[in-house]
Amino acid sequence: MALESELTALTNSLRKLHLALIEHTRIAYERVHGSVAGPGELLQLLTRDPEFAWLHPLSELMAWVDELLDPRRDPRPQPEEAAAVRNELSRMLGITHDPTHPFAARYLPVLQDSPHAVMGHAAVREALRSLTAALGSI
Repeated sequence: MALESELTALTNSLRKLHLALIEHTRIAYERVHGSVAGPGELLQLLTRDPEFAWLHPLSELMAWVDELLDPRRDPRPQPEEAAAVRNELSRMLGITHDPTHPFAARYLPVLQDSPHAVMGHAAVREALRSLTAALGSI
């Protein structure tokens, strides 16, 4: 159950980071293309526009964690699965110092511009530390 709790904390922190990244990307988009008309247009941009495509790997990782936490899933999340999530997320966010990861290459500069992204990043790092502690030596 501790593993599920740590994964839940991770997914909650990822949602906040994801929102900050969407907002940052929306603002940059609007500088060039004008205002986004509302949530429907933003959803269309998120799913179809190349300027938002860089966010897809994070969205997919969040869906992966949600899938692991699905209460109908049997078996419950396994340590190896949680470790795989941790490792991929660490690579994506540049925590493991792989700035060549396609997501990290776009993400790391955002941290220089967005205080909300920095706060989200810090919360995700804390959740990753807690998950790593729950996993032990994996």
